[in-house]
Amino acid sequence: MKDSTKKKRMHPLLSWDIIADRMTGQVPDKDLKALQELKKKYKWNVNITTLLKSAFDAIVITDVQENICWTSKGFEQMTGYKVSFARNKKPTFLQGAKTNQASKVKIREAINRRQPVSETVINYRKDGSEYTCRVAISPLYNSENTLTHFIALESEVN
Repeated sequence: MKDSTKKKRMHPLLSWDIIADRMTGQVPDKDLKALQELKKKYKWNVNITTLLKSAFDAIVITDVQENICWTSKGFEQMTGYKVSFARNKKPTFLQGAKTNQASKVKIREAINRRQPVSETVINYRKDGSEYTCRVAISPLYNSENTLTHFIALESEVN
């Protein structure tokens, strides 16, 4: 009897562990390794681990022309699009009829000023269904203080 009670007490803790991983911005080892390699390649002067402390579902890296050059596996899970499909496209391919124009302008202006921005937008999955996405975009500079990329942390909002 005591053993079954113990198991019942452990279950919520195990569930919390799964939720806590997402809440603390845990990144799969493969994605973290890829980000660290990109940091080294482009000589970004940012602490990747610190940058990824907030909760998110997907990570998207674009070049300065805003073409996607890398996404986390979470991007595919959230949008339904394969990384290979998204590569070299602008993230705007996810937008559609209900994407708020004012939000798009706010993001555009911040990117043009090379400033971080956080905004909620309606995007569209590969299957055409819409979802509300909270996106936090930050510029990435190299050791010579030259802008090389942008990183977007994206979360689906219910």
